[in-house]
Amino acid sequence: MSIKPIDFQVMIPKTAEVSKAVNDDHQKNLGMNQNNADRLQHKSENEVKTVHSQGRTSGPEIKDNKDREKKNKKESKKNREKNDKDSIIDIRL
Repeated sequence: MSIKPIDFQVMIPKTAEVSKAVNDDHQKNLGMNQNNADRLQHKSENEVKTVHSQGRTSGPEIKDNKDREKKNKKESKKNREKNDKDSIIDIRL
């Protein structure tokens, strides 16, 4: 397709406008990408801090087997006493 001289005269001034519009779009996209990257970085830093702070406050509880055995013995003794009380039968003749 050939360009006529009249069309060429109209196209040359518009190239600056088109170039400016393309450059503005490019700069806008770069700015948005930078903002998204900053926001993502701050979010990940906050998540890391949150995870570490929760780990310090709520840790697993380690109990000794002796404590468990004592607790189990007490519970079994209570259960036996309860069962003994329930199993009394009164018979009258």
